[in-house]
Amino acid sequence: PSVPTRRSSDRRQEPYTNVITWVYDGGSYTPVAKLTEEDSYSIVQDYMGTPIQALDSKGEVVWDCILDIYGDVLELRGKRDFIPFRFQGQYEDGETGLYYNRFRYYSPHTGNY
Repeated sequence: PSVPTRRSSDRRQEPYTNVITWVYDGGSYTPVAKLTEEDSYSIVQDYMGTPIQALDSKGEVVWDCILDIYGDVLELRGKRDFIPFRFQGQYEDGETGLYYNRFRYYSPHTGNY
């Protein structure tokens, strides 16, 4: 007996919305660009690879961030989650306020994992 198979063309395609593509520098965890449906953004880092600015395709600064020695945000221009990366390898979890470091979470408020 023949088993009916489903072709990929039979599936209903859902449109993807709000897709963000992050571009990294070589083999590091340093983000250098953010690509969205609306625009592309260049990410400027300090000497340690920490994102400090984001510029749109016109060269206008749309995000600016200064961190203290523990990685907590001191000064911010723009939306906090526009660039969720903090020190190299850290990704800020907006729900908990903790920074994810690949295998564990870090609290910039206490300076502890």
